[in-house]
Amino acid sequence: MQSLALLALAAALVPTPVQPGKGSGVEEVVWRAGGLERAVELARASGTPILLEFSADGCPWCARLHREAWVEREVVEELGNWTCVRLDLTVDAEGVVASQEAAELGNRFAVGRFPTLVALLPDGTPEDVVAGFLKPSAMLEELRRIRGGEGTLSALEARVAADASDHEARYALALKRYSLGDPAGYDRELATIRRADPEGRSVPMRRMAIAQMREEMFGCMRGARPVDPDPLVEFLEDEEHPSLACEGWSVLATVHRHLGDPNGMVEAWRSAWDVAPDDERAATGNALAWDFWMLRAKLDPEELAFALEASEEACTLLGDARGDDALRAAYLDTLACCYLMNGRRDRAVETMQECVRLAPSTPEYVQRLAEFRAER
Repeated sequence: MQSLALLALAAALVPTPVQPGKGSGVEEVVWRAGGLERAVELARASGTPILLEFSADGCPWCARLHREAWVEREVVEELGNWTCVRLDLTVDAEGVVASQEAAELGNRFAVGRFPTLVALLPDGTPEDVVAGFLKPSAMLEELRRIRGGEGTLSALEARVAADASDHEARYALALKRYSLGDPAGYDRELATIRRADPEGRSVPMRRMAIAQMREEMFGCMRGARPVDPDPLVEFLEDEEHPSLACEGWSVLATVHRHLGDPNGMVEAWRSAWDVAPDDERAATGNALAWDFWMLRAKLDPEELAFALEASEEACTLLGDARGDDALRAAYLDTLACCYLMNGRRDRAVETMQECVRLAPSTPEYVQRLAEFRAER
């Protein structure tokens, strides 16, 4: 992932049309020139939402997006309902920018990975964001969701306006504001939750408490101060919400991993795995398995086998990750490592090959495949 500071160094509007799939009989995607101001003028006149695509030269996922999603017939038809602007955030060797406006937009929306799509209402108000590569079917689903007003910024604002006591909706709104580059709005929503629930009984308040304890523990490690996990352990002993308990035990496990404490890590991860909700089990299993890989030299065969089981289940639950090949590759990378540390080199190599196939431009994967092949 490239840093925001780097992304903001250079950008240019590229009004290049995309050719639809062969024989589709559908017009090209029209990428508008003239910047955001012109896009708003066109969108107001047509009543269409605005789609900003942030990409960069040398980004393999951007190339795949252009080669696969933007030429698929149904996606091209859907984008006929949008006013589309392509923004190139490529940084040249001298740091020269082609468009200051595009660079400012990348900074405004906190673009942190490529490709990133930002959806705006016809008047230019931010509405939603989609970060990362998606295959055509998943991309079509996201575009239709946003245009239909499902889970968008304005939809969450409407939920909060209808019921100010709905703290979970407000917390979701805070996260949406943050994802759209509005940290001040994020802070405002959290402050409202704190005022309404000073005793910290709501799920968002308890989630924020876990985040605060996490920051305190990692802050201690960064400052070479003693880490005290007891407050989080005590907090989790009374926590009955599965998602919060899973999150808290996961935090504690990762802290123990950073401290080089295999016993504490294993115990915490087993607790997280026991309570992981169905919709969080894949992410939990992948994170668990990776931490075990990092401390593999200190673990016994039973613990290594447990990590492999969790990783296999995580990959199965993930499926095709809604077309996000980068995410799928990351899970397969973890699985390959688990195979290797359990003495199954052939399966490790086979799995790593699939990982590289999905993400051929990721040097870490290519290097790991070579290392696994060289294992004796």
